[in-house]
Amino acid sequence: MKIDIALYKKVSDEIERHKVGYRGYIHTLSNKIRRREMDIRNLYYILKSLRIYDNVGYASLADEALKLIISNQLKEGDTIIIEDVYRGLREAKSATEYSEGGFPDRVERNKRFIHSQAPSIDSTIYALQTIVEYSTHIQYWDDTLDGVIKKGLQYLNLRDINGDGLLEQSTGEDWIPILKRSGSLLYTNTLYLKLLEDLYYLYLDKDREYSEHIRNLYIKVYRRIDEIYWMDNLYIEYINTSGAKVCRASIDSSIAGRPIIMREANRIHRHFTTLYNKLYNEANNLLLTTETKIKVTPEDRNLYRISTPLQTAVYAMDVAEAGEPNLALKIMQTVFPYEKYGILIIDDKNRIVSRNKDGGITLNLILLGTYRIVSQVVKGGEGASAGI
Repeated sequence: MKIDIALYKKVSDEIERHKVGYRGYIHTLSNKIRRREMDIRNLYYILKSLRIYDNVGYASLADEALKLIISNQLKEGDTIIIEDVYRGLREAKSATEYSEGGFPDRVERNKRFIHSQAPSIDSTIYALQTIVEYSTHIQYWDDTLDGVIKKGLQYLNLRDINGDGLLEQSTGEDWIPILKRSGSLLYTNTLYLKLLEDLYYLYLDKDREYSEHIRNLYIKVYRRIDEIYWMDNLYIEYINTSGAKVCRASIDSSIAGRPIIMREANRIHRHFTTLYNKLYNEANNLLLTTETKIKVTPEDRNLYRISTPLQTAVYAMDVAEAGEPNLALKIMQTVFPYEKYGILIIDDKNRIVSRNKDGGITLNLILLGTYRIVSQVVKGGEGASAGI
């Protein structure tokens, strides 16, 4: 693919700022992991970005990060704090047998936080994916990793309530609870598909019977995704708990490009392009999180559109990894002006009425990792390998 060199140079100039602060990022992250303070989703993207951008940086954090994750896999009787972000409420309770094997959304010293009634599907997948990628990358394996993975997968299997292969979440259980989504999300189920894909290879020479079990799950999940989510050149956002299709674009559906089998289906390019066209907000040069308007708090009388720069950066990385470097560069350009913010709230007149400053290190590292992927293409790097 021919790279837009002018656009690449513009992005390169912006990236230089992030390179300057890189060593400081590593120092800060090392301290946070040592203090046992981390969002599980963010930790996954931190380690993935470091592995792409600087293997030495990854090696300096990975061991302690893995210990942090493993030590926080939930057991029956563990105290967990339900943190309702939308309503601003907190409630402590004991984890039930049903929660065993899941992971919290974030940890703060000895406290474990979730923001729904059960451990989040996506946080649990991110925790397991971090373990799988660590094991694969450094070629390390032991009984502890085996046990953690199998318990985690057992928990995820419980979340397939109707037995169709897809995981169903409760209201607001994912990374952005204010959307109050429930049902079978494309986002969580393509995360799940990618996890199963990688687990199949991981167990192939360790436990062939378990590997075949994973392969059967993988095929079942893929066929269901392929059957129900594709519509009008887009993988739609989710199927709600009533079984109705929510036919709109969502920034986190970029995850559909991660499983190799999804890239081979010949739809991902169209999906990425349609997603960009539907979510791009020209007035503010940013990408919206979803097409829908929402109440930001229960008391709101108005509906707003929202943008989440960190998830937009994730979109750029997904696009770059799937072999779309020019689109990745375009997406990165929409992130730079807003990289300090966790969430942007936009009114009907396209005015940004609230900016929550929470972008931080995770976003910066994702941008560095994405830039490295694109740079490898510019230098003639190779693409992904075939799926199973």
